[in-house]
Amino acid sequence: MPSNRERLAFRRSLHQIEFDLLHQNHASTLSEIQSVLAPLAAPVGPECVEQVHALAHLAAAANSPGDRLARQTYVEQYGCAGVQRFRTRTGISIYLIEAETFPGHVNNLYLIDARVRLGGGMHDITLLDAGSQMDSTRRDLDRARAVLGHLFGQAGLLDQARHVVISHGHIDHFGGVGEWKQRGVHVYAHPFDARVLTRFGERLIETSVYMRTFMREAGCSPELTAELFTMHTAEKRMFQPVPVDDELYDGQDFHGMRVHHVPGHCPGQVMLQVDNVLLTADHLLARITPNQSPERITPWTGLDHYLTSLARTRALVETAGIDLALGGHEDPIRRPAERVRETMEFHHQRLRRILELCEADHTIVEICAALFGEQTGYGRLLGLSEAAAHVEYLSRRGYLQIANIEDLLKAEPPAIRYRAVE
Repeated sequence: MPSNRERLAFRRSLHQIEFDLLHQNHASTLSEIQSVLAPLAAPVGPECVEQVHALAHLAAAANSPGDRLARQTYVEQYGCAGVQRFRTRTGISIYLIEAETFPGHVNNLYLIDARVRLGGGMHDITLLDAGSQMDSTRRDLDRARAVLGHLFGQAGLLDQARHVVISHGHIDHFGGVGEWKQRGVHVYAHPFDARVLTRFGERLIETSVYMRTFMREAGCSPELTAELFTMHTAEKRMFQPVPVDDELYDGQDFHGMRVHHVPGHCPGQVMLQVDNVLLTADHLLARITPNQSPERITPWTGLDHYLTSLARTRALVETAGIDLALGGHEDPIRRPAERVRETMEFHHQRLRRILELCEADHTIVEICAALFGEQTGYGRLLGLSEAAAHVEYLSRRGYLQIANIEDLLKAEPPAIRYRAVE
């Protein structure tokens, strides 16, 4: 499987070359494709290799009689520079806009143009998620504006958005919402995550207190606890609270789209259903599964809620004719029902693996190490959170017991050790 670094290197080079060729008519693009882009595509996968071949063919045909048609065909199939258009069965256009929200971390934002069905006013243009406040997000949005105007004939469309829906309360999805709010755009979120935007500091301190207790019980050393605690709080202090104009609820009709509340990855995680297309944010992704955290830290997270939400999503996909899902990261999901089943089975396999590990007594730190190996940076906190969510699920159902239960009554209790119940 290609690494995130390999994917990012290919993405950056591809987007620059596409932009140069399709937007600026860069003359030396063919040689760049052959010498630079093709080697980067090989480790990422055959679909990327195929796209590079299509781009090379386009470059070779530049300024030929069929150049215009070839450009239109490429753009409709692959997009350009991180902007890709999808159309629903009733003609609504959904523009995927890739934005690097943090170094090496890419989000998909979605610009939904429902004017064709709802009457043609600007109030029918919605942006799903806002990226971050980093310059990399602003750069990618500026490039998207150019691509939308030059290649899709939609100059100014991004800035005509009148609604910003925040899919869930993680900062890579809402960090840049303040800039949209300053323009007078209305901001929406589910009530479970609205407080993250409106009283950010309060929510951060509250979760940090719970996190400190969790890390002690998980078996983190005092040094690691202090490091992870600082990491959890420091990177998020850049955000200034933003008022939410209105809240979203499960089953609500929002400007021709259906809202679906799917807690688990985040308390207020919502999906937007646009005809036969489902915008899944972080609830369902093409390659990985979203990080889980125990509900004891944040209510309405946890594997219980996530698997229940997945089951609801599977039923929705199978009964509502959903044939395309677009996630908050990674690639479009062409077979969403299959991807839901894969995701559920992945977590059941992880649960079985933890039961095998806990034939002997283990702390969450030890379980995390066995599952994921050595982690660095923020990955250490994510790994602990993921392991703890699965332990919580098994413990609630009686499959795990606390092996050192009496020791927890001591004045300074040790880390909790878990053992599988025979």
